Amino acid sequence: MSKISPKLKFALIVLANLAAFLTGVVVIAVLNATDTVSSLYFTGFLRYFTMIAAILFIVIVLVDAYAMFAIKTSTHHSLLLALSVLVCGFLSPDYLALFKLPPDSLSVTLVTLLQYAAFAYFIYRVKVFFNYSYKLNMSLKRSICYNASCVLSFALFAALFFVKLHYIAFMLFMIMPVELSCYVTRNPAINCFNSFSYRPTQFIMFSMCGLMAVNVAYSSGFVSAYPFGTTAFYIFTITLIYGFIYVRFVRRTQKSELANANYRASYEHIKSKSLQAQIKPHFVFNVLSSIKNLYHLDTASGDYAMDLFSKHLRAQVEAANTDLIPFENELEHIHIFADLENIRKEKELNIIFDIDYTDFLIPALSLQPFIENAIKYSKINEKEDGFIKISSCYDDNGVLIEISDNGVGFDANAVSDNSYGIRNSMERFRLLTGVTPEIISSPGNGCSVKIRFDKTTLEKLNENNNC
Repeated sequence: MSKISPKLKFALIVLANLAAFLTGVVVIAVLNATDTVSSLYFTGFLRYFTMIAAILFIVIVLVDAYAMFAIKTSTHHSLLLALSVLVCGFLSPDYLALFKLPPDSLSVTLVTLLQYAAFAYFIYRVKVFFNYSYKLNMSLKRSICYNASCVLSFALFAALFFVKLHYIAFMLFMIMPVELSCYVTRNPAINCFNSFSYRPTQFIMFSMCGLMAVNVAYSSGFVSAYPFGTTAFYIFTITLIYGFIYVRFVRRTQKSELANANYRASYEHIKSKSLQAQIKPHFVFNVLSSIKNLYHLDTASGDYAMDLFSKHLRAQVEAANTDLIPFENELEHIHIFADLENIRKEKELNIIFDIDYTDFLIPALSLQPFIENAIKYSKINEKEDGFIKISSCYDDNGVLIEISDNGVGFDANAVSDNSYGIRNSMERFRLLTGVTPEIISSPGNGCSVKIRFDKTTLEKLNENNNC
């Protein structure tokens, strides 16, 4: 089955919203045409249906209230939306009659004005909800105009109510939900067709507009008797949409938790492999052998080497319990590693540090495998001017770390499958920071490893580390 085209999908969404808005009006027209409005005055079926719709929506409101305290996100937006729907629906003749309060027993004026005030607040809350959910960054001028329109619409509605012209204020107010819907749809940052909450919330919004259309038609005198059951139908429909939203939310939450569990398992596996690759038995044995020889020559030199080795092992152990560390700590570990290598080698390594910026975090012991690779394969010690250079700089784009050498180079596309250290270190960067190091090399031209953190990534790493 072929996928629905975006244009057809948009047309279906528009038709669904029109249906939500016009259903109540169509019901009024049909019932009036057949003179059956008064005969439907709360039959047993309508009474039970209205009660069921009320109970189900009250459950929705209670679930929203619980979610506001149980879930650490701003669910108060959906709670306030649900409460405004509840007030608006329960002030309609359907529910006043259900509670043994026929419209004639209360001031019709007061009830209608309260209902419209709740409806105006509902439209305002939809705007706030969309702005929160999709970060619309609505301009201050537009936001003030929108909020003022809600207040002015209620004032106009109240002023025209007494002359039976308040349906004019209602018709003018309908511009706001339509304009809001178009504004969100046109926003290039939002894919409305695949949005989790936009379409259901939009449908609820136009269902509420349809509910109010019925009540305004009744209070304006366009129909002589109220079509009981219409408001209950709308409340029941809105309850189903809320239920759909909650089912989708639970499913998305489960998928998110599964993805997080897979991430943690993958990360722990990579970290274990990475640490295993760094604590190489032959390196330990060679360093211990060198320390033993130093003690035969000079006790002070042996003590210094032993102190370096203990710091190196301590760093390896701490890395097992630490994800991110300050860059300056990583540089200190590289200094220690380089000093231990120099103890074992006849010619000292020429490692150049060109550090301009250190105020950021990186995965613990993540640069050491790149240094080891350069020492092992670049053959820099066979050159008079061989060197490894480690640099960091900060610019408008973020931070750039570069590890380069002037060795023999290699084909960067043919990194050996046995290079566990490099592969694991690159995977740790990807899992912990979202950044993938770039290896640039070719035979005879040395090697360069570039790791760039943009400003957004740096802020996110600092926020996560402070949590």
